[in-house]
Amino acid sequence: MINAQKIYQFLSEPQKSRLSFEILQITESTNDVALACAPGTVVIADQQTKGRGRENREFYSGKGGIYMSVSVESTQIYRLTVRFASATARAIEQVLGKSVGIKWVNDLIVGGKKVCGILCESRVQGDQISAVAGVGINLCGEIPDSLKDIAGTLEKSDEKKEELVAKILDNFYEEWDYLDYYRKKSLVLGKKIEVDGKIYEATDIDDEGGLVLQNEMERVVKRTGEIRIALADLL
Repeated sequence: MINAQKIYQFLSEPQKSRLSFEILQITESTNDVALACAPGTVVIADQQTKGRGRENREFYSGKGGIYMSVSVESTQIYRLTVRFASATARAIEQVLGKSVGIKWVNDLIVGGKKVCGILCESRVQGDQISAVAGVGINLCGEIPDSLKDIAGTLEKSDEKKEELVAKILDNFYEEWDYLDYYRKKSLVLGKKIEVDGKIYEATDIDDEGGLVLQNEMERVVKRTGEIRIALADLL
């Protein structure tokens, strides 16, 4: 299991006083746990039994991965997703030396396969609003046969887990141009994108994380939902 004291050894000084950790061997969902925690609480599990992605899709969370959720004050979910995705991709490059691409809006791609997913959520209870930034990183080395065509795994790096977690958190909280990084790492900008049966070119990602799409007839900004890279751009 991940060791909180080892994480503190790698964290920058500002984060050491800002963050507290709850380390679990197994849980249903770290996002659900973190939504009930005070801001600055980081929940990390070695395995999830009910991990989820966008639109409540099941997210495979095998034993040995990093499943982490951070309770935050921000409820700007779109911007939060872009910031956390950038922080995680940058950390994977810094710690593991892997080249990472970002498929809008929340998938991190290494070697042509998804190795990491981001899920940011908010919840309203009475007059209280809570929000979390969650990430699942596949380090377990095992992928179900049904997912092997689309999902991949980073090498099993138990000795680097704490450093990777610390670097994600430092990148998340520090001030840097994560939007510019996100755009540079985007796998969809300049590509033909199919949305609702129409073909657009992905021309930009705006400051709120929206995907700017343009064709001869219209310009639209997509905030949520699915996109498909048009067949012509895959050839």
